[in-house]
Parts: sequence; structure tokens; C-alpha cells
Amino acid sequence: MVMRIFEATSLRHSNDIHRYSETKRRILLVVFAFTLISLLALSQAFSLTQAFASDVNTITFGEALHLALAHDSGVVSSRNALELANLRLVAAEASRYPTLTLNTSPFEAGWKDPMRGIEGLEGNHVYYVASGIRLGAVLPVGKGEASFSMEGLYSKEESKDPKWNDGWQIKISLPIIGRSSISTGSYGLGGVTGAGGGSPEDQVRSAKAAVRNAEFELDRAIAKARSGLETAYHGLLRDAGRLEAARMNLERMERHFAMVEARHAQGNASDLDLIDAEQGVKSAEIAVDAAGHALKISEMSLNRLIGRDLNASIVPEPVGEYIKEPLLPLDEYVNLALAQRQEPVLIEENLANAKIELDTARSGLLPQVSVRGSLTDDGSWSIGVDLLKILPRDYAAEFAVKSAENAVDASKQNLVAAREAIVLEVTGTYYALLEAEAHLSLAESAIEKAIAVLGIRETQYTVGAATHQDVTAAIEALHEAETDLANAHAGCFAARSRLTDAVGAK
Repeated sequence: MVMRIFEATSLRHSNDIHRYSETKRRILLVVFAFTLISLLALSQAFSLTQAFASDVNTITFGEALHLALAHDSGVVSSRNALELANLRLVAAEASRYPTLTLNTSPFEAGWKDPMRGIEGLEGNHVYYVASGIRLGAVLPVGKGEASFSMEGLYSKEESKDPKWNDGWQIKISLPIIGRSSISTGSYGLGGVTGAGGGSPEDQVRSAKAAVRNAEFELDRAIAKARSGLETAYHGLLRDAGRLEAARMNLERMERHFAMVEARHAQGNASDLDLIDAEQGVKSAEIAVDAAGHALKISEMSLNRLIGRDLNASIVPEPVGEYIKEPLLPLDEYVNLALAQRQEPVLIEENLANAKIELDTARSGLLPQVSVRGSLTDDGSWSIGVDLLKILPRDYAAEFAVKSAENAVDASKQNLVAAREAIVLEVTGTYYALLEAEAHLSLAESAIEKAIAVLGIRETQYTVGAATHQDVTAAIEALHEAETDLANAHAGCFAARSRLTDAVGAK
């Protein structure tokens, strides 16, 4: 009996184990299938990502410039300054139009003692409540202003009936000699700086000058960012050319090593030649690694300018071979720059504004004479003349005159200096382009010569008419010529870009 129970229990246990094993097997198969499908999907997604990334990593100069201008702190700051200058101009232009004011007092309560302060009379506290509204307007008129006000007041005093009081008044004040205030504008390139003041016309003129200066500063920030990007972009092209030259040099060294090895097996090359050829291959491998590192640094430099991750892979759009275009005479480039560059235009505007500021400051030395008048709702009116003269001397006005004179002289000097700087910059970039193109021509001819020499030396080496050192020297000369050509191509592109920037072309 016991044995039957044991056998039955064992059978059930065996069946349970079998069912458990079968279930476990099925679960594992499902898990394996799901894992396989997931891996295949991830692999496909990774491939698609890589393909997309390959497209994204190729960037044109225009795309890079767009990203650089959005990322450059100088450009962003200049754009913010221009926005503020435009807001200031809007505020200044608004000062030429009437200004309306509305003042209301919904509720006011208190007490007063009309008898206080009168000797012999006993005081009496009077409680009151009041509510009022006042509407005013100010209209700039020339160098002065006219104002209009209308008010109404409801009030009730203790034991008295409520009453409504209203009325209007017109006032006008116009300076006829001198100026009540001096305007100081905010101009660029050494011009006058300070907050705008004076009449609305003065404030608008000062605000317009500030906008022009902000626009110029933005253009200058963009030009600086563009120049930095050109340097980085062409540097990337240069280093890519150097890497390609290093790889080609490695292939030639390996080919030469195979030739030396074959001749060594035949007993026609020494052990020293074989060792030296092998060292040449290793040296070429190191040169490839160094060129790759330089290219990586160039990629990081460009990524920094366009706001991307420093380690992101990036490929510049091939610009093709540099094509020499006929250059205009130097004088024509100089004249174009003087006509297109904004520095002289801005300084000329500053000079004109500085002269106006000088006239304004000189008027401050005169007595301040103004006419005024008023008219009220009850028919009363007044008219008069005000005369103001600071005695014994108006040192503030004298200081303003001297400052304005200095601003005029500074603007004249800045104008001469700006034109001379433009001439010097254009001349320097013009000659730099000529030198870069001459260097390119020399590099191209050096390539042809080096290729021919290497072919001759390799042929001679196969028949024993040249040594291993002759071939190695020819390979090194060709590598140097290819590296020089890569530098020359990038140098020509950069030199032409700098000339274009110096001329002021957009």
C-alpha cells in the first residue's frame, strides 16, 4: 500500500516536472523570439539613424553660417541692443504727439478746521467727503509745449448740500531765445554718448543715431562671426586635404616597402634598406594618425561655432577646385569699399549730429527767453515773458559747448581714420589673395614635378639604377607637395572671402 502511494506520488511528481519543463521551454522560446525581433528592429532603426546622421553631418557653408549667427554671443547681444534702440526710437517719436493723462479720486474723506490759525476765533472741525476726475493733455509745440486740463469735483461738507465744481485751463510756453536743455545723443565709433534730452526733435534725432549705430554694430558682429566661421570651415577643408595626402603617402610607402622586400628576397636589397623602408611605413602611419587628430580638432572648432556637440561628426560640403577669377584693379576695390562700407556713412552722420549738438550747446550760453500764456473757463487770461540768466557764469553751458566741440573734432578724426583703415584693409587682403593664388600655382606645378620624379625613381629602382633612399626622398617630396597644395587651396578660398568682406559685399 505504501509502495502504491509512493509510486502514485512519484508519478504525479514526474508529470508535474514534465509539465513545468514544457512550460518553461515554451516561455523561453517566446522570450527568445521576442528578443530576436527586438534586436532586428533596433538594428534596422540604428541603420536608419546612421543613414540620417550621415546626411545631417554634411553641412554647407550657408547652413553653418546660419547656425553660427544664431549661436554667436556677439551677434545675439547686438541684436538685443538693436531691439532696445528701436524701442527707444518708438518712445522718442511718441514724445512728439499729445500725451493724455487721466487722474481719478473715487473717494476721499477727512476733516478740516477753517478757523485754525485765526487769533480770537474758536476753531470748528468740518467733516467732508469728495470724489473727482481730472483729464489732461500735453502737446509739444516746437521747442515748447501747450497743455490743456479739465477737471470736475463732487464734494459735500458737514451740514452743507453737495456741490459739483468743474473747469478747464489752457497753458502754453514757448522758448524764443536759447534752449532750456541740451540734447546728448548716443552715437557710434567715438561719437557722443549719453542719454537723449531736449526737445522731442532732439530726442528723435538722438534715437535714430542710436539705431544706426546699433545696426552697424550688428553688421560688424555678423562680419566677425562670418570671418571666424570662414577660418574654421576652410581649416576643416584644409585638414581633410592633409589627411587624404597622408593616406596617399602611406599607400606609396607600403608599395615601396613591398618592392624593397621583393628585391631583398632576391638579394638585391640590403637588410638596412628593408628596415628603413619598414620604418618609412610606420612613420607614414603616424602621419595619418596625426592628420586625423588635426581634422578632429578642426571639426570640434567648427562645432563650437555652430553650437553643436564638440564631438559630433561633421563633413563640410566639398567646394571643388579653386578657380582663379580675373581681379579688378586695386583702386576699384578701394573705391567700392569706401562706397559700400558702413563705417564712413555712420561717422558722417555722427559728425552732422555733433554739429547740431554744438549749436544747441552754444544757444545755452544765451539768456533763456520764453513767452507764456494761459486761459481759463471763467474768462481770465494772462500773457508774459520770462527771462533767465545764470549769474555770474553758466559753467554747465560752457562745459556742454566744450564737450560738443570735442565731439565734432573727434568725429572728423574718426572719419579720416575709418577711411584710412578701409584702404589699408582692402590693400592688405588684395595682396594676400595675389600671394595665395601665386602659391597655388607653384604648388600645382610642384605636384606635377613630384609625380614625374617619383615615377622615374621607382622605375630606376626596379632595375637597380636608383637607391632606396632616392625613392624615399621622392615619396616625401610628393607628400610635401600634396600637403602644400591642400594648404594652398584652403588659403585661396579664405583670402578671397577676406577680400569680399573687406570690400563690404553682402
